[in-house]
Amino acid sequence: MLQSPNKLSQFLQEIKRRKVTRVITIYLLFHLVTFGLSAQKVLSITDIEQANESLFDHIEILCDTSGSFDISQIRFAKYEGEFSPLSSFTKEISSDNTYWLHFIVEGSHESNEPTGIFIPKENHIVDVYSISDSVLFTQKTGLYVDGIENSEFIPFSNIIQIADEETIEFYLRIRNTYKELPNFQLEFVNLDTEIKTNNRRIIFDAVLQGMLWLMAFYGLFLYLLNKDKLYIYYSLYIFFESVLMMGCFAFGFRFIFNLPRSIFVYTDIPFFIGFIFYMQFVRYFINTEKLFPKWDKSLKIIQSILIILVIGISIAHYSTNATLTIFAIQNIIIWLLLMYFLVFIIRLLFSKNTLAKIIGAGTFLLILGYGVFSALIVLQNSYYNDALYLPAKIGIVLELITFTFGISYRYLLIEKEKQKYQKKLIVQLNENVELQGKVTRELEDKVNERTVEISHKNQLLEQQKEEVEAQRDEIEAQRDQLAIHRDLVVSQKKEITDSINYAQRIQSAILPQNSYLKKIMPEYFIVFKPKDIVSGDFYWIKEFDSHLIVIGADCTGHGVPGGFMSMLGITLLNDLVVQGNLDQPGEILGQLRLKVKEMLAQKGKLQEQKDGMDMAIFIIDRDTGVLQFAGANNPLYLIRKKDLLKGKELESYTSLETEDLQLFELKGDKQPIGVHWEETDFTSHTFSLQKHDTIYVFSDGIVDQYGGANRKKYKAVNFKKLLLSVQKESMEKQKQLIENEFESWRNDYEQIDDVCVIGLRI
Repeated sequence: MLQSPNKLSQFLQEIKRRKVTRVITIYLLFHLVTFGLSAQKVLSITDIEQANESLFDHIEILCDTSGSFDISQIRFAKYEGEFSPLSSFTKEISSDNTYWLHFIVEGSHESNEPTGIFIPKENHIVDVYSISDSVLFTQKTGLYVDGIENSEFIPFSNIIQIADEETIEFYLRIRNTYKELPNFQLEFVNLDTEIKTNNRRIIFDAVLQGMLWLMAFYGLFLYLLNKDKLYIYYSLYIFFESVLMMGCFAFGFRFIFNLPRSIFVYTDIPFFIGFIFYMQFVRYFINTEKLFPKWDKSLKIIQSILIILVIGISIAHYSTNATLTIFAIQNIIIWLLLMYFLVFIIRLLFSKNTLAKIIGAGTFLLILGYGVFSALIVLQNSYYNDALYLPAKIGIVLELITFTFGISYRYLLIEKEKQKYQKKLIVQLNENVELQGKVTRELEDKVNERTVEISHKNQLLEQQKEEVEAQRDEIEAQRDQLAIHRDLVVSQKKEITDSINYAQRIQSAILPQNSYLKKIMPEYFIVFKPKDIVSGDFYWIKEFDSHLIVIGADCTGHGVPGGFMSMLGITLLNDLVVQGNLDQPGEILGQLRLKVKEMLAQKGKLQEQKDGMDMAIFIIDRDTGVLQFAGANNPLYLIRKKDLLKGKELESYTSLETEDLQLFELKGDKQPIGVHWEETDFTSHTFSLQKHDTIYVFSDGIVDQYGGANRKKYKAVNFKKLLLSVQKESMEKQKQLIENEFESWRNDYEQIDDVCVIGLRI
């Protein structure tokens, strides 16, 4: 194994140039070196095979549970008796520990063979320290040491070249980053032999990759030519088989020097992805859905399972360190797939379909290759011996050659079928020409017969045309009459509309004007929205001396009938006010009821009309600050700040409250202004007002309006919440917010009644 000093110098320069090895020169005490050499047997190498037989007995081992020792500490620890012979090492091997191996070799000048040390690929990160003539050399290798940092002599080989010296002392620090046990079975190898073997392997793998890519492009070409999905599945299957060989079979790591070793654990995944496309290719190739329907269902199920499996394996590799366990599970799955397809290909081989037999033969070759490959892995208990992959590679090649032949054969069958169809089509076209001539002659005869018939029918049509024209003239005359009638209806409708608009102007003129209301009520608002042009709702507001009287009314009906009732109500109120009876609002309602019944001639009989009005009336004495209220079906709402509540004056009224406000509801009597089956006197409510009190009276148009997402009534409880929510706003702003809420609630629904809301702030 010994080489000349010039070769060692060239080796060290190569190490420095590749920037993968650093050389640290440590001058150790001479007596320690002498003591170390005498404490352990020196392995003398005259023959590599003989040295490998004795190497195991010359190795010492040290378990570093903390993983923190460096080379200088380890050398001193050796003299304290920490190392023990590997042959008698009985402690349980763990992937969590760091292990140090120590041995000394003595070369022989009789051999000129360049020598290296093969370190098993189960070892993930290995630091190699070699000491010769008191100089320490450092190298690094291991399965998961990337190429730019790896000192291995051949890419992905885990072989470290050793210098040509008389005596070399070695220390190896072995660390595993995954839950895999380290392997201490070191071997000496002949570098010339390994280079030749590696070159042969690269040439074989390169030729194999070339074949795979050639067949993949062949499938892609056929797809572009025929637009048949079968060829895409075939190309994708070959592509993932190529990726499998680049990764799992290590060709990619030798071909692309800087490819990260961390992706090695994922290199089995392309096998399963490729198998998914393989099954899709088989299903299309032999039309299993038609020829083998039961097997087709099972193939679909396996495809779904493999998709889930690919995702699961990727996640397991990424999130756990159980690499060997996952590899073992993958191997079991591969065996199950092989067993399943072994049964399947037997079925195909015994079928009468030639294409099925071709698929069966190709799959059998693949199974044979993978079967031998998997068996060798189990027997040798190793995933990292390159020689084990050869049967699988050969199986893939033979299978793809068979499939390529099958695709070509299938393509020829399709072309023959096309030619056969074209011949049939030509014969059919000739027959069609003869038939067309015969049909043409028959048609000419029929055309002549039909010409005579058509001549007679044309005469009949001329007669019918004259009759139709006469009917058309009559229809035109009727249409003119309808147009005259329509114009008359439009004119009448315009007259009616103009009359209603004029009535609306009269009603607006009778209602209190804004200029007058602003003088008597500085803070107020009125929301007044008739359903039609003329409103059945009205409001009546007057100031007499120190009294302010406010009335909001809702007459029976809306539109023109409601407008007449509102005019009647306003007229009667004007008469009553002239009489000066402002003491009790209940008495005003009672007198108004008598007047309405008198004007409408209501005697309480069943057959007579029940027209009338609902009304809320309140009178404020500005001198005393007292409010009187009475209602015919309609209520009054009073909102007061909680800090202004005094005594129990309003305790009996139902209320709704917020954190700082309270709403009191003064309900009116359940009887209208008009005839009623059980008439009683209207009740007057009296209480004192406080500064900032807000008073509201309103018709039922707003609370009964349908709308919202579910077309429901707005209801009084929502109106109360709305009034409480706007109390901080001015009365003008309150009006705007109430109108916006009404329109938002109504949305696209029709307004069902007139709306009138009166608000007043003290």
